[in-house]
Amino acid sequence: MMHFILSFLIAIISAVLPWSAYSKDLEVGRADQLIKKYSSIYVKPKSCPLESKKFSDLIAKTEAIKDVLKGNCLKKDNDKMAEVLESIKGIQDELKNQKMITGESTFSSILSESLTTSQNSTNSTGSLSGLKFSAFFSNITTMFKKNQCSMEDGRVLEMTADLIYDSTQLGVLAGNELGLIIAGGGFIISSALRLIDLIFKQRFDFEKPIDRQTFVKLNCSFYEIRRELEVQGALDIENNSSRLDYEDSKKLAEEMTLEIKAMDAELISLTKQHSQIDEKNFEKNVGDLSHLKKILVKVQTYLQTGINQSLELPSETQKLLMISKLASDYDALVLQLKNYKSLNLSSIPMLDDLFIQDLKKFDSLDVSSFTETMNISAKDFNDNHRAKILFHLMRISSDINSKEESLSKDNQLAKTERTKELSNKKQAALVKLGEIKKIELRLGNLISPNEYSGLDDGSENLLNILDNHKKISSQLFGEWGDKFLKYTTYKSYDEVKLFQERYNLFMSKYSDLIKKNDTKKLSSMYLCQDAQKLRLLFKQADNIVQEGYDFIVTNKDIIHSDVKNYYNGTINEDVHTASSGPIERVQRHYKSSFLALRELKGLEVSSEEKEFYLTKPFFGSFYIGKSMVDVSKSRALAKGIQDIYEKFNCQKGTMNELLN
Repeated sequence: MMHFILSFLIAIISAVLPWSAYSKDLEVGRADQLIKKYSSIYVKPKSCPLESKKFSDLIAKTEAIKDVLKGNCLKKDNDKMAEVLESIKGIQDELKNQKMITGESTFSSILSESLTTSQNSTNSTGSLSGLKFSAFFSNITTMFKKNQCSMEDGRVLEMTADLIYDSTQLGVLAGNELGLIIAGGGFIISSALRLIDLIFKQRFDFEKPIDRQTFVKLNCSFYEIRRELEVQGALDIENNSSRLDYEDSKKLAEEMTLEIKAMDAELISLTKQHSQIDEKNFEKNVGDLSHLKKILVKVQTYLQTGINQSLELPSETQKLLMISKLASDYDALVLQLKNYKSLNLSSIPMLDDLFIQDLKKFDSLDVSSFTETMNISAKDFNDNHRAKILFHLMRISSDINSKEESLSKDNQLAKTERTKELSNKKQAALVKLGEIKKIELRLGNLISPNEYSGLDDGSENLLNILDNHKKISSQLFGEWGDKFLKYTTYKSYDEVKLFQERYNLFMSKYSDLIKKNDTKKLSSMYLCQDAQKLRLLFKQADNIVQEGYDFIVTNKDIIHSDVKNYYNGTINEDVHTASSGPIERVQRHYKSSFLALRELKGLEVSSEEKEFYLTKPFFGSFYIGKSMVDVSKSRALAKGIQDIYEKFNCQKGTMNELLN
């Protein structure tokens, strides 16, 4: 009985929901599940430079750093400098050979092209050689180690940091959003990390803008590299679900590829159907002009070239051949023209009569007229008779096309609705396929045949990457992270404190003027000058504290408690001790920023935590959360200053403008 009931239910479900649809839902659900599981949320920190998609920018930067290196390092080691210049030239040649200079192509369009041409996407775009960048970074590292370049010249470090950062934007491991693949991308990462580690061992003076910018760019580069490693799964460890996920992603990629190809085939079919719809609609509303269109094209084709005197065939012979072709097509052409006239399509009907009249001279049955036509000179035929016929052919074709386009537009909605729907569906499928392909690549690199099988990649390059990753992390989550956060914390605190003091003076000095809204007095110019100073003070404080917060955001994945503190003990932030080393202070800056965000959002922060992390003690260190809160609270005052600045037309450049 139970078996009968189950069979009955299965039959009903199968009738209502076909297995193919059920399978499709499973496929989509599994794809979404994998994408959610392996996707990494990435928001570029505000202080990191904007990503450039133009290879021309990189070329310009390599040229600029070449000039700086020539002046800074050339005299100390000509051979090594020659290698550096050669590696720069190699990079420039690689970049110039790429087709995607403007970055207009997207990953999905390249993927689509690769599916239709059955080629790998790298064949569509070419591929950059990571070895070129690696050689450059390695040579620079050697020169820095041997003190062959003056580190006092901040331009060297700044430009090097700039080039490192831009190279990390190319999608060195997984391919970037342009679909560009970097051959040997791991070598870029390895050599870039070595160079970043070496530069971090130098001494930064954060009071100098160029040093601070260099530090920020290097930090952003390290962040981008860690993101690349994460996307690529370089730090993943195979677990029980890895192999199943890999097999599913591989199967899904194959199935989605077939679906997209099927969509392409349907789109092609729809295009043909649209042409048929237009033809039938034209016949229904106007008439059948298919025969006329064919003969118009035929005659225009052999008359188009005209008589060419450079050909071996004599001009007279060329003329006679054209006349004989016109005579052969005369009856059919005139018949179709008369039919065309009856449909009243012509924009100038009188010209149709003239055309038919002109064609009579090619009627071979009228012997006298046709003989006269045969005796026309080649030049006269070419310049006059042939030209007139071509004019009429093109005129009539244009009138027909105009009518076709007009009728086609009337029927546009019915034709394009399905095409638009299918195109959108294909675009969404391409985006999803791109994500699944990345997951397949990531898990494919992760899956190993057997433990210690000798078939794993055993990459020495990966060991170098991880080793330098560890070294840089210890510097950021340590000495230089502590110093940078101390600078941004104290500097932004001082700037916002000065802003608040100057704001109070400003309001006491100009409150009456502001109330009266008197923009004509001389004192309004002084108000504008002081308002400008206040704007600069706030922007300075805001940008500096943002740099500090961005440092924490970019490095939150390497800030942890599993390290030794200043006294070689375990970090325990639940116990608020006054003494601390750089590692503990970075950890406290991190917690302080988190608590600051909670307070700014109106969430609960305990009095003990607020006192320790969000206040400035008379003695000892304080943390960036205090500056974040102070700057945020001053934002309302700064907005008021901006309103006053605009109200008094302070943005006007001259005294005469202020008086008008």
